[in-house]
Amino acid sequence: MYSITLLVERDEEELELHISGSVSSYVPAVTHLRPENCHPSEGGEVEIEKITLKGNEWNGELTDNERTRAEESLTEAARDDEDPPDSDDYFDDDLEVIDYPEHF
Repeated sequence: MYSITLLVERDEEELELHISGSVSSYVPAVTHLRPENCHPSEGGEVEIEKITLKGNEWNGELTDNERTRAEESLTEAARDDEDPPDSDDYFDDDLEVIDYPEHF
């Protein structure tokens, strides 16, 4: 679970909301290989699980713009938390290896 702080304005008052949520792992699309080895992107869904204000559950609702900002911030927090991928994470062991002649 990831946590962020989001400032929102209600009735001309700025509120500091603490938002907790989860972000599913993102797998980028592969489109540059043979069709049987390509796949669309998957994951990256964000679920806001809890919103608090001064330690208490907040009963208000986020606007569409605020929700988008919160989801983007949670996604960024998830990215910052991940270890960089190993170089072998980019290769699929099931891919066919093609030997080209040296003069090719």
